[in-house]
Formats: sequence, structure tokens, C-alpha cells
Amino acid sequence: VECVRKIALEEMHSLGGGERGDGSVIVQDMLPRYANVMLLNFLQDANRLSVASNKRARILRAAARLLVELTETSNMNSVLTVGDDSNVAAARGTSAMVAVSIASSLCACLNDNATEVYEAAFYCGRVLGADCFALDLLIGPVLDSLHYDEPSVALVGEEHPPSGCGVSSSLSLLESLLRGHSAAFEEKTSGYDGLHLRLRDVGAALHSEIVLDAIFTKDEKATVTSTVVGACDAFVDVVVIEASSYEQSDVSMMVEHILIATMYLLAATNETDVNAATSNSSRPHQCTIDAILGKAAAIRGCDHNRTDVQQSRSRLMRCKFRNVLSALQLKGGSEAMQHLSSRQLGAVDALMRSSGGEIVAENYDIVGPSIFDAHASASSLTVRFSLMTLLESVASDGSFAETIDQSSVSSIIENVILPNLIWEAGGLSAALRKISLATLFSLFRGNSIEGPTLTALAPQISPILRSNLKDDDSSTKELACHCISDIFGRIVDLPALGRKEVHALCTEVSRLLEDESNAVRIAACAALKSFLSIPSRHEFCEARLIIQQLQIHSHYP
Repeated sequence: VECVRKIALEEMHSLGGGERGDGSVIVQDMLPRYANVMLLNFLQDANRLSVASNKRARILRAAARLLVELTETSNMNSVLTVGDDSNVAAARGTSAMVAVSIASSLCACLNDNATEVYEAAFYCGRVLGADCFALDLLIGPVLDSLHYDEPSVALVGEEHPPSGCGVSSSLSLLESLLRGHSAAFEEKTSGYDGLHLRLRDVGAALHSEIVLDAIFTKDEKATVTSTVVGACDAFVDVVVIEASSYEQSDVSMMVEHILIATMYLLAATNETDVNAATSNSSRPHQCTIDAILGKAAAIRGCDHNRTDVQQSRSRLMRCKFRNVLSALQLKGGSEAMQHLSSRQLGAVDALMRSSGGEIVAENYDIVGPSIFDAHASASSLTVRFSLMTLLESVASDGSFAETIDQSSVSSIIENVILPNLIWEAGGLSAALRKISLATLFSLFRGNSIEGPTLTALAPQISPILRSNLKDDDSSTKELACHCISDIFGRIVDLPALGRKEVHALCTEVSRLLEDESNAVRIAACAALKSFLSIPSRHEFCEARLIIQQLQIHSHYP
């Protein structure tokens, strides 16, 4: 700025003029003529790796002061527009090149390990984001760098696919631009509608393939996840501020982009929790993601009832569940509808857990066939185990039982639970049987299975449960006993099981009275107690034999 002031004064003196006040007017007139060259020189100097970090930070702060001066004198338009007014196309092309150069230099500085360099570059981004014209020019190359199929790779390097470092710095620049825009938005006197034309593109970029690849890449996960969380938070702030200016359909789409991105983030952070020795590093992300969802729930016009200004998170999830689920399924193309990738399954898992049992039950007509039924026979035991763990969590929610219909309950038991209870060798198969029994037990204890439904399904359930009574794992045998106890306690028509099956079932349960596990013996007693409580038990000779067995074992310590 001082250089420009001196040049402006010298040029004015050479023309025979005199100073006007302190020269501020002259600076306002002359600054645009030299500022774009100065700015690019500043950024290019800061981008040289041979320059020490403290010097790079000072250069960036000088660039920021220049940008502030330009913003205050309303000359940013003139600086970034390069070319003759008579050749508009050429001027726009040159301006775009200037914008790419500025964005590229800032991204390189945002990728610096030195905190002072990062903060100075981030501040430059905020200043640029506060100016409407600069923001409109810069948002393009930044968004292009967050897609594989875009021609502009200037911000992420020449290699394909771009590196996670490039993605991370692009997301940091995007966040800084959005933060600057949010801070300046309320101070603007004239209506500015430039950014909202690309807000849907910004939302889509937050969960683009290049971003997701970086999030779920082990070596890059921590850095990229952090920048995605920051960009999502900045994006939702912009949507909250500007929502009243848009059509309801646009607002709805932006909110869906926020939800899709946060579901993938939750999947990535949950994966970190499972694999890492400690999950402390992901907890700040979890808090921020919760805050993002809270802000999204308060956005006006994100569902069909526009009179609701403050909407609860559950209302938001209920409104957007189907659309977000469909978007997650389609993320990998038509084949992904049948076989979801691990990160898609992780995002679907996050969506269902965030929504709760009631919302999942309300939408089981699409969740069941497309998620649980479609993957119940997947070749990957890991996928089946993950989905069964999710189903158990959902089924244990009390609101699930209050909402789920009996046809869906029958589908869950027949298509999802029973196939996974069939014995297979291996530790993961054993774990799958155990979690499947836990899911069935949750359905029983949540009163999700009504009497007529149980009577119809009991002939299918009983033989498989009986086979699990011979399992080597004590927890599996205990859960099987609990489920048998519930069958005896709830079944409307015991003879529907058949005398042969009742005899076999009671015989196997009685054998467990001698099991080495106290928990298994207690569960077996509870199952036999339920059988003896059935009024029609006298029709079965097993009642007398069971009583004899109990009398014998009652003398054991």
C-alpha cells in the first residue's frame, strides 16, 4: 500500500498536480492499477518453500493488509478484472487466471505445517470472502479442485487423483471464503445474490468423490476430516444467514447436502473410534458435527411447513430421511443399490442411528428391502455383522417397537435374523450368530413381536434356536434360552410348534441345567419356568420330566 501511495504521488507530481489532503484519494484512484501485480507477487513470494515460516507469514499479512485496503476502497473489482473493457471475453478469461493463481498460492500456504503461515493464509481467504466480486471469482476454481472430472487441477497438483493434501488445503480455502462471507453478509447494505447461485455446488462439493476418498484414506483421514468438518460448519452458517432469500427447494437441497456430508463424517469418525487406541481425537469433531446438525434443524424452509422457524433435530431427520438415504445409496451408481460400499454402509449406519428407532420403523418399507434384506446374504461376513449390529441398536430403541408394523417384523425375522443364525465355522460367524440372537431378543423384550405373528413364525424360529443351544459360546446359549423363554411366554398356540419340536426343545434346554456357566443355567431355568406356566402344558409329557430335572438340580450348590 505504501509503495502504491508513493507511485501515485510521483505520477501525480509528474503531471503537475499537487497533493489533495493526505493522498488517500490518490491512493484510491491509483491502487487498482498496480495491486493485482503486487498481490500475486506477495502470494508467490510466500509460496516459496525456501522462505522461512516467519517471513512467509509476514508476507501473507502484508498481502492481507493490501486486500483490506482494496476492500475498504471498493477496488477489488478493478484489481481482479484484468483486460480491456472492449474485449469482455478476454477480460473474463484473464480474471479467471488471476483468481486461479491467487487460490493456488493460498492453498499452498494453507498446506504449510507452520501455524502462523496457515493462520495468515486463512485470514487472506476471509478478506477475499468478504468481497462479493472476489468471492464469485475464487469460488469457481476452489470447487473445481474438489471434483475428479473438472479440468482445473491447479489447486491440487498435476497428479490424478489429486492428493489428500491438495483436497485439505482447498477445503480450508473454501472454509475461509465462507467465513469471510458470513462475517460480512449482515453489514452489506445492498442485496447480494451472487454466492447463492453456487451454494448447491458448494454443498455437493462437501461430499464429492475426491473428498470421500480422502476422508476414508487411512494416511489422510485426520487432516481431511478436520477440514471437511470446518467447511461444513462454515457452509451451514451461510445457509442459515441467507436461507430466507432462496426458494424452498433450494434450501431443502442445501440441507440435504449438509446431512449427507455429516453422515459420511460420522462414519469416518466412528471408524476412527473403532480402529484407534483412543478416540479422544475424534470427540471434538463429534461435538462440531452435532452443532452442525443442530444449526441445520433450525433453518427456515427446510421442510414443507415453512411456519416452523425452530425445528427439532428429530423433525429434520424425519423430513429428510428418505431423500438422504436414497442419495447415499446412489452415491456409487446403479450397482451400489444392490451392494453398498463400506463407506456407504457406514453413512447409512450413521443416518439410522442419528434418526432413531421410530423414524427407521416409519421408513422400514424402503430400509428393509434396500438395506437389510439386500445384504442379509452378502458374502462378506463383516458387512452382515455391521448391519446386524445396527439393527440390534435400532430394535432396542423403545420407539421402534411402538411404530414398526407386524409385516415388517416378520420380514426382519425371516429375511435377516434367521439366515444369520445358521451355524458356520469361524470366529466372525460365531459373533454374527450372537448379535443376531441379541437382535431377536431385543424384538421380544421391546414387545415388537405380537402373539399372532409369533405363532406363525415359531415353527421356523424354534429349530434354529434349538441348534444354537449347542453352541460353544456361553453368551450365545444364554441368549437362545432367553428367546425360547419369550416364545413360551408369548405364543398363542403351543401345539402349533408340534409335539416333536416341543419335546426336542425342552430336552435341549434341560441339558443346559448342567452347563458350566451360571448365567446359562439360570437362563435355562427361566425358559423351563415359562414352559411350565403355559396352561396347556399338561398335554405334553415333558412337564413331568422337567419337574424331575429341576428337583434334582435344586440340590446342587
